[in-house]
Amino acid sequence: MADTDGRTGSDMIETIHINDACSSDFFRLIRRLELSFPGALQIGRDGPSVNEAVRIKPEASFRFQPGAIAKIEESTDSKLPFVMTITFFGLYGRNGTLPWHYTSRIIHEVRPSLSDIRYSGGGLREFLDILNHRFTSFFYRAGIKYRWPLVYRQHGEDDVTGNLIAFTGLKTLHTRNKFCIPDVALLRYAGLFTIPNSASSLTSLLSDFLNTTVKISQFEGEWLEIDESDRNKIGRRKGTCCLGRSFTIGRRIYSRQHKFRIVIGPINYDQYTGLLPGQKKFRELTMLVRMRSGITLKSEYALKVDRQTVPHAALGRKSAGLGRNFFLLSHNKQGPVSCPVFKSETPTQHPEIMNLEGEQAQGRFEYV
Repeated sequence: MADTDGRTGSDMIETIHINDACSSDFFRLIRRLELSFPGALQIGRDGPSVNEAVRIKPEASFRFQPGAIAKIEESTDSKLPFVMTITFFGLYGRNGTLPWHYTSRIIHEVRPSLSDIRYSGGGLREFLDILNHRFTSFFYRAGIKYRWPLVYRQHGEDDVTGNLIAFTGLKTLHTRNKFCIPDVALLRYAGLFTIPNSASSLTSLLSDFLNTTVKISQFEGEWLEIDESDRNKIGRRKGTCCLGRSFTIGRRIYSRQHKFRIVIGPINYDQYTGLLPGQKKFRELTMLVRMRSGITLKSEYALKVDRQTVPHAALGRKSAGLGRNFFLLSHNKQGPVSCPVFKSETPTQHPEIMNLEGEQAQGRFEYV
């Protein structure tokens, strides 16, 4: 029996250090065997058991063992998995549930030196081991049911991870693994997703995600265009010409109701370039903000770069881009460098919110 990497059972025995099996944890050792052979069926499921990573049976002995596992060995039958002999559970053995004379009979069957004409050719142990393996498999499943490190499967496909992901609002089939950040990476922030959204909770989330200082400036102002049909005109009565309430002059108004600014930094130059529109980190950042703030609020991102980390611009270098990473520095000034503000308005204007590789941000730039 070999795993997906071509390792044989003998190689796995050496890797697991089977001589120390008596000091190994029963649940962790089985889990390790399952992970070593991803093509094998999970223990205690629908079977057949011959396709599982390990077959479990009790030790046919009355002696006391120092650990839960007596030994583990590769089966002599190439079609069968590993065979693990345990000491704490089963129908026969020192802690078996059947009367001891069943264990005594099995000992005479398996030990030639104790052979007895009365028990020769018996298949009692083989029959009981069919039940022992199934009973012990159920015991294993019950033991790991609420032990997350033992039941975790890749991409969060286990039940415990799925239930925790539900706190983030991504439990349904249509929302699982649809964003540029893996769902399991959001488990770290599941607690913040369960409380009402606020500037402080969003600040905590982004500060941890970016591993830097983050501040949120609320009620940022912006100019909003007034639709032609809603502008004030002489002779029109639509309830829009009340002085002090709905009367406006011009084609646009200034509003502070729908936008906030996220100030990030000071950060070094490498972190800054990683947060430019079109980069993976910027897509992840805008996705997190969109998930927490919703689609009714607009956000913009102001980056502060440590002046000491900004490289000198020179002709011929590809790193200098106007409006992005080109700076004119003064030796007399101190503190972080003023950088562009990157605006994020709607998902249609910013495909980097979704898991679309290679798309470029379409936000406008302005300087702080």
